Amino acid sequence: MKEPESRPMQPCGDSNAHSGCGEDNSAEGRFHALVRLTRRLTDTHELQELLPLVVREVLSVLKMERGVLLLDEGAGGYEAVVSCDNKDSGAYSPTDQDATRALFEEVKATRRPVIPCSRKASEGDSSFWNLGTVVGLPLLDRSRFLGVLCLDSATKHIQIGGDGLPAYLAFLESVAAVAALAVTNARAHTRMLEAQKLSEDFGNLFDLDEVFDRALSRIVQLTRAEQGFLFIRGPTGQLEQRVGLDRKGRYLPESEDRFVSKRIIRAAAETGEVILSDNVAEVDAFGGSDGSVIRLGLTSILCVPIRGRDSTLGVVYLENRLLIGVFDEEEKRLVQLVADRAGTAIEAAKLLRQQRDILRALANAVEARDVGTSSHVQRVSHFAIAVGHCLGLPNEQLMLLEQSALLHDIGKIGIPDRVLLKQGPLCEEEWRLMKEHPQLGVGIVSPVDLPKEVLDGILYHQEAWNGRGYPFGLSGENIPLFGRIIAVVDAFDAITTDRPYRKARTIRQAADELSRCAGEQFDPEVVWAFLSVLNEAMETDTALRP
Repeated sequence: MKEPESRPMQPCGDSNAHSGCGEDNSAEGRFHALVRLTRRLTDTHELQELLPLVVREVLSVLKMERGVLLLDEGAGGYEAVVSCDNKDSGAYSPTDQDATRALFEEVKATRRPVIPCSRKASEGDSSFWNLGTVVGLPLLDRSRFLGVLCLDSATKHIQIGGDGLPAYLAFLESVAAVAALAVTNARAHTRMLEAQKLSEDFGNLFDLDEVFDRALSRIVQLTRAEQGFLFIRGPTGQLEQRVGLDRKGRYLPESEDRFVSKRIIRAAAETGEVILSDNVAEVDAFGGSDGSVIRLGLTSILCVPIRGRDSTLGVVYLENRLLIGVFDEEEKRLVQLVADRAGTAIEAAKLLRQQRDILRALANAVEARDVGTSSHVQRVSHFAIAVGHCLGLPNEQLMLLEQSALLHDIGKIGIPDRVLLKQGPLCEEEWRLMKEHPQLGVGIVSPVDLPKEVLDGILYHQEAWNGRGYPFGLSGENIPLFGRIIAVVDAFDAITTDRPYRKARTIRQAADELSRCAGEQFDPEVVWAFLSVLNEAMETDTALRP
């Protein structure tokens, strides 16, 4: 269709034709309308609630009927559309949408209110340009273009011209400014809440790769970055790319100077200061000597250090080659908040990894003495975590359960070789010594200051549901959950493993034995969870099939 001519703020006609029916066009009336609009829009902080409210309230103030709010996404057009009808003026047709898109581009180019001059009937299914008035209002946050409010009315007529038009256009600009301020504040509020929630979520993450992926993914989405990279210091202190993502969440290859300026990354890492530039090619420190900024066509850059307790752990590098001025102080604060919390999570995850390595070393010390239980604790740990997950334990509890399962037999270090390695059944005295291993285990790890749940698995994994276990003869739910879980998994592994004094039984035989002892020796709910995990594992792992 042929697009109508339009002009931003250029008078050329009747001075009275811009009046709408029932509209107070006095300066005082417009002032009060702006005050009412401001009050109504400042009461809402949630962005998704605010956007349709902006359309409705602006339509009400301007006495117009249809509106659509288009939020800018940069070179890709607009990212969100919120439409609203104050009257039965008809839905937007495909042709209307094309016309709206054209108006969006014109307002974006001029950054001023646009009122199309021609309102001739258009071809196709459009009702948009047949209406009395069409107005495009730019939403600006200082110099940043946020989007466009496209409004129309079948009853209100504005002629392009007349002495009163400049005042009316100034009124339109004021309405747009109030709407833009509300959108800016709500967007900042929403993004800060999302960043805060993401930061809090880091406390539940114990895998470094998951911390890296989640942090960068949300940072890219919360900003207007075209793509982002996360660099972390490796064992030698060199910065290494751990993850790269574009705006659609697609993984990017290691940079190899194809996407990033290493000079900027090194500067942020070495100084611990944020580097924010709306046109980095014009910055003397980065635009000249290494040539990467100009060669890569870099424009807007935000490079934020990930700070640890005593050093810089890495950097978040965001860039947009298409637009100047993409990043601002709000996004700088936003990304720094996430980066600081990510730094805390990275240090916590590294400490956890070191702790796991220590615990595995202790577990390996047990297996090194008892050749008949090679890899036993690793298998028990694997199945214990799966059972805990089946029972609905949160990630933090699963982490503690893993530690407890790794250490459940640590007390066997204190059992004499003549008992631990005996090729046959134990006598009464030898059995008395073997029963001491849960308490010996708690004593061995006591200097490490492990959580109570970890100690529970070590101390109570030989207790029985019917109270006939050891060392304390606890029964039912008086036995801590970790002890009940490890008891089931430990028994299964013992039944299905060759020992010097007997051959292993089949997986099916072991499962039948656990079912038979559920409610007697073992917690029936834990047995059910374990058998569910086992059946699922047997479907995917041929080595586990009977």
